[in-house]
Amino acid sequence: MAAKCSAAGSQEFIKSLPYQIVVPKDVTIIPPRVGSSEIKLNKLTGKPDEAWLQIQKEPKQKVEVMKIKDPLCPPRDGYTRFVCISDTHSHTDKLKVPSGDVLIHAGDFSNIGHKEDVVKFNSFLGSLPHRYKVVIAGNHDLSLDTEEYPKTLWMRFSHKTKLDSNEMKSLISNGLYLEDFGCELLGFKIYGSPWQPEFFSWGFNLKRGQPLLDKWNKIPDNVDILITHGPPIGHGDLCNHGGRAGCVELLSTIQNRVKPKVHVFGHIHEGYASHRIRSTHTRMLIVAQRYLLTLMSIPSNDPSDVKVPTTHQHLLLPNKEIQLPPDVEKALPELIEACIEAKSNSYSPYSKFRVGASLLTNDGMIYRGCNVENASYGLCVCAEVCAYVKAVSDGYREFRAIAVNTDMVDSFAAPCGACRQFILEFGEYYVIIVRPDKQYKIATITELLPYSFSGADLKKERIQH
Repeated sequence: MAAKCSAAGSQEFIKSLPYQIVVPKDVTIIPPRVGSSEIKLNKLTGKPDEAWLQIQKEPKQKVEVMKIKDPLCPPRDGYTRFVCISDTHSHTDKLKVPSGDVLIHAGDFSNIGHKEDVVKFNSFLGSLPHRYKVVIAGNHDLSLDTEEYPKTLWMRFSHKTKLDSNEMKSLISNGLYLEDFGCELLGFKIYGSPWQPEFFSWGFNLKRGQPLLDKWNKIPDNVDILITHGPPIGHGDLCNHGGRAGCVELLSTIQNRVKPKVHVFGHIHEGYASHRIRSTHTRMLIVAQRYLLTLMSIPSNDPSDVKVPTTHQHLLLPNKEIQLPPDVEKALPELIEACIEAKSNSYSPYSKFRVGASLLTNDGMIYRGCNVENASYGLCVCAEVCAYVKAVSDGYREFRAIAVNTDMVDSFAAPCGACRQFILEFGEYYVIIVRPDKQYKIATITELLPYSFSGADLKKERIQH
């Protein structure tokens, strides 16, 4: 049965919550839907890659990739502007967030849910001019997971003390925190849910199948904007390793029952994009986020008009916000060309996955490296390691930046975990992740490898034995 949205029902539901939420006076809370639905489990729900191949054989849908436009353009008269971001992971200090009516954050506002990160995020929300701010949690916001955090997550992620999950949720006082319920504001019905299929044993993880479908059954039928942290299968869910992380039942629920105008989600960083989907069953806008800002302008007087939503995208963090030192900035074009050139020498007969790297030394030299595979897989050498070995063998120990390039067209493939550790061995500097079209992202090795282990740790005081 559908959730009722009366003022009395709204207040009763708010009182039932074990944590405090701050609800603006002109906003009504929408309780979750009660009961099962006509959505059935997909036989391939536990095999998402196979499920997506099967789904693609069904009647085709038209998917349009939204064009990138200027996110700082002024709001349009007569429209409600939604500003959507996600997966900011405590990197909010330099974010330039355009003005709008409603800010939506689709989860992962922290790294591992430390209290200071939640407090920092709440302060960030308080600094924004948007009239409404709607927030959900993500798998990195560990301390907000009431179910698994107090059992295992707080120890697994080395929190010094076990935090109170309800207290952590209550800290979000400068925005409206949604967890399996919704709200109505400015005539739009919005629903938020943090769950996603099991993903490396982080927070808000559930087994594929019925446990997730039970969560999706709570979504009311008449939602205009759905916010989840995890993606539906086949949309913004393709990981760098080639597998899909999306939920089969979430896609089925969206397209066959809920049919929202817009679905906003995050989680898989390399899957960011905005798509408009049209089929005989539904028309909707899918917005996959990661350091990505999307502006949605919807007619204020007709929220039901599904033909009008438009998006403006802009990658906020990596390229635009990290300012390279002048010497690295000057060498950047050559560094990008060098890593692409190095890739052409890749020896990868087994994986067919070519990688090229270019390493900038402290005196401006550039060393190239490519991946070299071996029938004995343990002897394979990564492109980054290849470049470092060449430079170190020539006597270099100090570096300014490294650029990495693969053949992946729509994704930015960052160095693997072992290479990140190898890069860190020689200090903290910049990693430039380059696509074949020469578009790039910039990150620091500290961002790519937080809570790292280095030579400095070997010099710290230890227990004597």
